[in-house]
Amino acid sequence: MRSLLAVPLVLLAVGAAAAQQDFSKVAVNVVHAGGTVSMLEGAGGNVGVSVGPDGVLMIDTQFPAMRERLVAAIAGLQQPGTPRFVVDTHWHADHTGGNGGLARLPDGGLGAVVIAQDAVRERLAQGNDRSPAAEHAALPVITFPDSLTLHLNGEDIRVQHFAHAHTDGDSVLLFPVSKVAHLGDLFFNKRFPFVDLSSGGDVVGLQGAIAELAKSLPADWQLIPGHGPLATRDDLETYLHMLDDSLQAVRAGMKDGKTKEQVIAAGVPAAWKDWGWEFVSADRWLGTVYDSLTAAPDGPATTAPPAAGR
Repeated sequence: MRSLLAVPLVLLAVGAAAAQQDFSKVAVNVVHAGGTVSMLEGAGGNVGVSVGPDGVLMIDTQFPAMRERLVAAIAGLQQPGTPRFVVDTHWHADHTGGNGGLARLPDGGLGAVVIAQDAVRERLAQGNDRSPAAEHAALPVITFPDSLTLHLNGEDIRVQHFAHAHTDGDSVLLFPVSKVAHLGDLFFNKRFPFVDLSSGGDVVGLQGAIAELAKSLPADWQLIPGHGPLATRDDLETYLHMLDDSLQAVRAGMKDGKTKEQVIAAGVPAAWKDWGWEFVSADRWLGTVYDSLTAAPDGPATTAPPAAGR
């Protein structure tokens, strides 16, 4: 059983913001990504949906209060809007908070089957002193260690685990017919990522995962990030350059004997000065890189390979 450490302050800030937000004012924006797949922007991580003759597959579920709005948006693509399957890309509340309301319908009936990597169920089920255990209905009922394939809506959808990147339970979903990939929080498009070191995340591991995906994902695919606008492989390669430059800058500072505070004071490389955002400023990002390299200078022992080929 993995040790589940306290939820980082950034997640508490997200949770506090969610508690205060009036979700009735949140509009769900639907962006067609390709083929059967669309991206839903609302409150929390970007949701992916595949709609077709086999029903609706939903990727991530945002916050509980977003359920009705997300279901209504999906119903605009295909009736009924309630998904048949949900896949969690990782365990954070802005991606899994709606699980329970989709798996157990308001009338008490059974809804979507929730699927996730093994570590996601474990973390949701156990909780910790800052994040209570998820309700039973919200827990994945199908889990996998490394990968699985879903045969839905005319394509073989590959779900691939990447260990020790954003967390220890990250998964990407690959839609070869639609030419779309949902990368979850491995990919923050045009902004600094949150790497949850207390949940098994590692900055070098993230860099390795993104490097593998940038090599394997075809150039004509559309990429759904965990946060940020719909992206291309060029955007993913730019994100990889940011990770490379950040690691190089922090390693150089550490080699020169700089403290964490001195590394943060030196700032990010000039090309990325505008990548800070509400929850991950440049200072927080550099601090995360420093802490990750301090804990594991060479990164995790292994990084799962991607399942996509050109």
